[in-house]
Amino acid sequence: MNKAKTAKKFLSALLILAMILVLAACGGNNQDNTNNGQQKITDIDSSAEITVDGASTNFSQDDTADLADCKICVCLAATLGSNPAHDNVVEAFQAKFKDDPGVTIDLLEAQTTSDWEPNLIAAANGGYDLILGFTAQMKDTMIKVAEQYPDQKFVSIDNSIVGMDNVVSAAGNCNEGCFIAGVFCAMLTTRTEIPNINADKKVGYVCGKDTPFGLDGYLGFVQGVAAVDPEIEVITVYGDSFTDPMGMKEWCLSVIENGCDVMYAMAGNGVYGAIEACQEGQAYLFGHDGNYDAAGDGVVCTSFVRDLSAPVLQVIYDFRTGAWDGDSVYLCTFTNGGMGLTNGNEWKEAIGEDRYPTDIMDALKDYMREVSDGTIIVDEYPDFRPYDRSTYSIHT
Repeated sequence: MNKAKTAKKFLSALLILAMILVLAACGGNNQDNTNNGQQKITDIDSSAEITVDGASTNFSQDDTADLADCKICVCLAATLGSNPAHDNVVEAFQAKFKDDPGVTIDLLEAQTTSDWEPNLIAAANGGYDLILGFTAQMKDTMIKVAEQYPDQKFVSIDNSIVGMDNVVSAAGNCNEGCFIAGVFCAMLTTRTEIPNINADKKVGYVCGKDTPFGLDGYLGFVQGVAAVDPEIEVITVYGDSFTDPMGMKEWCLSVIENGCDVMYAMAGNGVYGAIEACQEGQAYLFGHDGNYDAAGDGVVCTSFVRDLSAPVLQVIYDFRTGAWDGDSVYLCTFTNGGMGLTNGNEWKEAIGEDRYPTDIMDALKDYMREVSDGTIIVDEYPDFRPYDRSTYSIHT
């Protein structure tokens, strides 16, 4: 009986090792089955060019500190090229630790959503110090696996998991960026001196799916529009995919046909469909989660960007110094430079500098500051951020 148990354990170990090797091999495969062969997002920057004046971060690292070795496994929700904000994080810490022999990084991509749980389980059995997961989509899966492995430390990126000492969250509140997008769209739609802005007081919110993430963004966007003019109508369309450029194009064209001249599209990897729709329909786009200004040939006014690498790198640093703060959130914000807007230079060139609404861009900075300091509390989808800011441990 003991021999049987020993053989069973040995076989299990071999299966786990095989899974890790196979998944690690997938890390070098950029074919994204979740994209159905559509165009991938590559080389999209997530650095903020327009932030709150005097933005500074409380994140701090001492180059002379004694740092422990750290073996890291990164579990993506899809493949590289599917989300610029997530790619930016991976590229940032690969560059950061390229010459650091104390840090090793393995990357597991997910070809489909069914890969999420086995990837996390394989990593949990792989002897890693930290498992980083992009949980905007796979939050429930990480919670499930983290409960099964209470001694394993997890980092939830782009979503918040609370109540678990073995999980730390690194996030940027996307609804706050959507609020700023709503403010911008509401201000722009009345500026009829700008080419292609019509007399209708209508703006658009287009989202790949009505997920909690998308619904959270919708609440922020609508609130931002109402903060400028509650009489402006928000035309809303939810699709059935974040990875379908052709579908996204049709959804965006539908809001243009309903009178919208400017929109915000939470499009995921369908973003190029949104850009094409605005080019064909002669409307403007406020980009989401990546710098799409140059890709739009003058139709992308500006883009909301989040540099999630800053809080993630701080979590790794704190772990290596022995300062792991379980059940806490590390946030990038407008005031620490982790969130902001792109400069919109391509749009300025397209419409002419004399028509470029500098006053709107300046006003957005004031709104960003008021969001970050709590003067404006942005609406959020129920239980999407299950923590009380006044009492919870939040690092900025």
